[in-house]
Amino acid sequence: MSNVNLLILPDWVQQNIQQIYTAKTPQDFDTAFEAFIATNARIQFNGKHISREQYKTTIRGEIFDEAGASVTFNSVVSVQDPNSELVRYISYPISPSFL
Repeated sequence: MSNVNLLILPDWVQQNIQQIYTAKTPQDFDTAFEAFIATNARIQFNGKHISREQYKTTIRGEIFDEAGASVTFNSVVSVQDPNSELVRYISYPISPSFL
């Protein structure tokens, strides 16, 4: 029997965001982004709906146009959808810092 290492949702999200923002190469960024952001994701960025590719381009530019980045999670809130067993909405006040 193999051991399965399950992360709770907030930890999984934090880990994936950390991997995206601290990627050292474009290939590492693409791998982290593709593993985390669903192909059919609906993305709202700074109050506007944008495509997944627009979001990817924006985040990639923020990371690779700077000397580096770090991410700080000040607090994490997950809210369960009352009509589902799944957590539908997650609020992350993320503070990316670009060096």
